Amino acid sequence: MDPQQYAKLVADTLDAHGVIPVLGDLDDTTIAIVQPAIYRAANMGLEAITFHITTHGGYLDVVTAIEATFQAFGIPTIGVIIGYAYSGGAMLLSSCDIRCATPSSSLILHYGALSMENREISAFMHRRYSNDYTVRFWEHRIDQILARCKLSREELVQAMEIERHFTAQEALECGLIDKIIVPNYSVCLPEETSI
Repeated sequence: MDPQQYAKLVADTLDAHGVIPVLGDLDDTTIAIVQPAIYRAANMGLEAITFHITTHGGYLDVVTAIEATFQAFGIPTIGVIIGYAYSGGAMLLSSCDIRCATPSSSLILHYGALSMENREISAFMHRRYSNDYTVRFWEHRIDQILARCKLSREELVQAMEIERHFTAQEALECGLIDKIIVPNYSVCLPEETSI
């Protein structure tokens, strides 16, 4: 989706439904469109900011910037996986106050980021190589997820290392989401649009 279409979709959806769609690759375009939408949502006096998430992921610094923006306002957040939340999308969901998914949605948690492959980050985490920043970053993320899920540290780390795919039901059972819902509104894209 081109940036102008995405910006219009975000503005229209926020105005009509109080929802900010997080779609496609999490990149500079995402932050340029979603961050102002968060400011706008805060100024609209919404009781909570709702994100509808459908993404394969992208850059984790984009996720971190989005999180920092909504945390700065202190407004509760609701994350809803509409299709799939992989990688950074799952990380964004994990930082929301209420984590939901539609019945047919899915998520994948993994290490991939910081310009490294999943197996390289796994090696750092197992202390086979030294990179304090990477280890501290992922230990913080793992602790953030563990604080609200039913998996042990070992189970979560293994799921991340093998890039385990969780259905909505499996995510609910593991405590990675709080509930499965059928939202009264979801972001609908024209059929010819691919993300």
